[in-house]
Amino acid sequence: RKVLTQGNSFKVEIGEQSLVPVLVRRTGNFEIKCEQERFQMYQACNVFHCYPADRDLEISGEEGMQIVVGQPMPLTAKPGRKKLILTIFVDGLSQAFLEENGFAESMPKTYRYFAAGIRCTNFYSTGEWTYPSMAGYFSGQYTVDHKMFYPGVDYRLPENVEILGECLKRAGYTTAKIDGDWRTNPDYGYIRGFDRVLSGVYGEMMDIKQVISNAIDHIDGLKESNQYVYINIGELHDITDNYKLPFDVQARLTLSELQDERATGSTSVKQQFNGNKKRRYQEQMHYVDRYLGFLFDYLNETFVPEDILVTLFSDHGQGYLVPDGGFFLADERTKVPLLIKGADMQPGVCPEYISSVDYLPILGKLAGFSVDLTGRRSVLPVFFGGSEKRKFTVSESIYPGDTYKIALRNEDMVFFFETKEAVQKDARVSLAEYSCSLRTPAGEEIRDEALMQECLRYVTEHLGYFQRYE
Repeated sequence: RKVLTQGNSFKVEIGEQSLVPVLVRRTGNFEIKCEQERFQMYQACNVFHCYPADRDLEISGEEGMQIVVGQPMPLTAKPGRKKLILTIFVDGLSQAFLEENGFAESMPKTYRYFAAGIRCTNFYSTGEWTYPSMAGYFSGQYTVDHKMFYPGVDYRLPENVEILGECLKRAGYTTAKIDGDWRTNPDYGYIRGFDRVLSGVYGEMMDIKQVISNAIDHIDGLKESNQYVYINIGELHDITDNYKLPFDVQARLTLSELQDERATGSTSVKQQFNGNKKRRYQEQMHYVDRYLGFLFDYLNETFVPEDILVTLFSDHGQGYLVPDGGFFLADERTKVPLLIKGADMQPGVCPEYISSVDYLPILGKLAGFSVDLTGRRSVLPVFFGGSEKRKFTVSESIYPGDTYKIALRNEDMVFFFETKEAVQKDARVSLAEYSCSLRTPAGEEIRDEALMQECLRYVTEHLGYFQRYE
């Protein structure tokens, strides 16, 4: 939590019914005084406990005790705001897979929950893996802007724009982030704007059971207020990383489908097509869907539909879903779902080509708060009330030691581009030699030299100072 004050003795001003988070650096006793009443508290060290209050408090500890107080969290709702805005990030969920195998069959509980909502069917991530892609969601910037493409370089979310949590905090919501994703951890700046952060190292803690239960506990504690909650579900990534699968998933697979195949790619991003992993992915998807169903049931039982806004998205697809010979940034790797429930709009399918950097203005439009687009690549899609469709979506891969790749897409064309030279350690790359193709979304070749040159000019301008000249 963000610190309000700290010390041994101080006064905390309370303007409305709130929860006051308190942490002590040494296990022991402290006193809370509220007007003429005194309350003796005992608390273990280094863990926040929350205390309800509707009046100013005086807090004092034993001699030498260091007490930390976080920002109070309101317990009452303000008119004109949603009671709950919930973002569900499912790491590695492929829209291309859902289209091929059936959304209703693959994730029936999720399908039913969002059936009366909006499904965006041409929604593309800006990056090929979590680190660059999620920075794009939070900042509204492309990879060449936020520069979070290589974890060996110490970059953080850009300071020149409000990120996701800050936008919701400014809009008047109590904000929380509950996840264990390695690539959206507080050290990268993802703590900005969040009142409460529950974080852990995925694989050791913060699995789907812990995330869902913590999310329900948090939402229920503040259900009469205005809150924004962001959660991350990481289990689909377990297939790529060859993690042990849940008991029920193992029980539904054959020996062949369970065999270890670590040689399918040097990293999770570079894995090649693999039918067995595809089957494991499918069964793991059912597992994820079941636990999401518990969350959806809770939401349905607790809130009336007009009081909440729920969105679900992903950061990338999977390399082992891309057919042999397919372009690196094919749909199986970059086409992801965006599902929306609770928007004051006619339910249905949005076929417009949308970039993941457009998530922020979409959320702002639907929830009724403004998002400053200065310094961002975001646009508000026409489907959601924007004035003009984006020219194309941009997905790119910048990684030292690998070739630079970019894909431009719209309803008429798909342009693929790849350099011959690898990206250097300083992130620059030569465009002197390259391969490219121009096709329809259905895969038919487009012979249009003017359009080809337009796409090539865009790539050159887009790379900017990342480009290395001979």
